[in-house]
Amino acid sequence: MQFKFKVFIALGILLVLVINMPIIATAVIQGQAKSRIHETVNDVSVSEAALVLGAAAYSPTNLSDILRDRVDTGIELYRAGKVKSLIMSGASNEVVAMANYALNKGVPQGRIYGDQNGYNTFASIANVAGDYETLVIVTQEYHLPRAIFYARNFGIEATGLKADKRAYQKIKEFKKRELIAQAKAFVDVYLFSWLLPYEKTMELNKKLGELG
Repeated sequence: MQFKFKVFIALGILLVLVINMPIIATAVIQGQAKSRIHETVNDVSVSEAALVLGAAAYSPTNLSDILRDRVDTGIELYRAGKVKSLIMSGASNEVVAMANYALNKGVPQGRIYGDQNGYNTFASIANVAGDYETLVIVTQEYHLPRAIFYARNFGIEATGLKADKRAYQKIKEFKKRELIAQAKAFVDVYLFSWLLPYEKTMELNKKLGELG
């Protein structure tokens, strides 16, 4: 009877943790990233490169507003001498559009690097881990805490620069999805990466797809 009671209590605690996972994840992730998110280019310390995270691209020359703002922000960092290069990370079509845009804005081709396997935020960070010690991650404010959380847990000294340059039509939807994505990030770092080899974690993330 006593054993059954202990099992019942343990299951109850586990259920409470699962139900509250988004709240716990958000608190941890936001706490780790808060002091590392910057409003302006002048606030950013010099780093090796800017990691510009992908978003919707409609054609090789037509970027969504969110993606255009990310690339413009990356270009601002490069022009200010805060980074030596830009890493465009996303799906293949996104990376092509991002690189084309930066080239047309005058960024030298030799300073633009592409990662066409950045199918989600986890992959974008994992793909550069080991190649860079310092990075400025460029994306919108709602997305930065999770990206920084991943980067720091991959051993990268990462900061973030907000790429918010306008009001976005679907921003409320993006923020709702981000709560789920942050819970997934928490599991990625504290469960999958501990239980599974790196390759299996990447494979699982690819199957789960992008969550923001």
